[in-house]
Amino acid sequence: MFTDLFSPGSSVYFGHNADGGRYHYIDDNPCDGSGADLRGPDTVDAQGWTQACCPPAPGTVG
Repeated sequence: MFTDLFSPGSSVYFGHNADGGRYHYIDDNPCDGSGADLRGPDTVDAQGWTQACCPPAPGTVG
């Protein structure tokens, strides 16, 4: 379960859990109202993520 969920846009989502883990998902069609096309989770950091802000950097997510 995530304590925080955020998106920098472009169908990319990040979830943060209580253990400090950060996970990355991509929604192939964010407008269809279905989670069936989510890809992930891809682990950014399994524990210990403490950064409060994760600013997007152009051209780094594809």
